[in-house]
Amino acid sequence: MSLDPDLDAYLADILGTAAPPKRSRGRPKAERPEDLELKAARTRAANASAALAEMKREISSGALVRREDVAATWAAIMTDLRAALLGIPSRLDCDPDTRAAVDRELRDTLTRVADHA
Repeated sequence: MSLDPDLDAYLADILGTAAPPKRSRGRPKAERPEDLELKAARTRAANASAALAEMKREISSGALVRREDVAATWAAIMTDLRAALLGIPSRLDCDPDTRAAVDRELRDTLTRVADHA
């Protein structure tokens, strides 16, 4: 080979050993609508897969819990709270009328809270 790059390029072109010309960086070739739909579907699938993997990581780390588990836990807490509140009147050192009035107020309050839940 010669030391002249222009001569090397000229000879390569004549002999047919030149590399194919590079594509210009102009506007990209227009894609067919079905190609665009396929690309969009693949993107949606990749996004869904990534979201599912993230949810699995959050579940395994305890950062994300099932709705049923939360509801069951809160139901148990509220049942215990109700029992504790309704036990208050029996522990009061007062006359029976006052005890009955406190019991009635507690039950009415619990009913109002339950109606708004």
